[in-house]
Amino acid sequence: MKTGIVLAGGYSRRLGEVKALVCLNGKPMIVYVVEQLKPLVDELIVVVKKRSRSMEEVLENHGVYICEDSLQIQAPLVGLLTGFENSNSEYAVVSPCDSPLVDATIIRRLFEEASGFDAAIPMWNNGFIEPLHAVYRVKPCIEASRRVVEEGLLSVRAMIARLSRVRYVKVEDLGNPKHFLNLNTVEEFEASAVLQ
Repeated sequence: MKTGIVLAGGYSRRLGEVKALVCLNGKPMIVYVVEQLKPLVDELIVVVKKRSRSMEEVLENHGVYICEDSLQIQAPLVGLLTGFENSNSEYAVVSPCDSPLVDATIIRRLFEEASGFDAAIPMWNNGFIEPLHAVYRVKPCIEASRRVVEEGLLSVRAMIARLSRVRYVKVEDLGNPKHFLNLNTVEEFEASAVLQ
């Protein structure tokens, strides 16, 4: 089995509204992500800070499980841990709700690259990694995430550092770099209005 975990628990300070529900060409941004991930996984989990009727209405026909962060701490690591804890699969792909150009080919490749490893994480030429666009082995990541939270670090990179076997995959070998595009401001949303 494979799980898709969509992180939708951020405060969207730069945007001023719930980022996941902002429409691009008439469709909420999170729906772009869900529709791309859905055919690639056996279960799809959307992690939110707090459940809302508006999020439930947008996703009610998409066959996703919505769950709230397991801890009252604002950090991507908490969203990851919550997703891992609710997963029934050996491996899970993670994607933020503000990346509407998620590429199915890249997701498939990362699942392949993760086989036999605790994670397959895209890496740019400058060494910058994309830990929120990665595939993780669920069980060791739950253990590593809990240790990091207990230590008060709340860093996804700290969690990754506690994994035994991590495979870093060059972004240029994965294909479409737009897969990693995050939309955080009104200007970025306006510039993305050409999304098809």
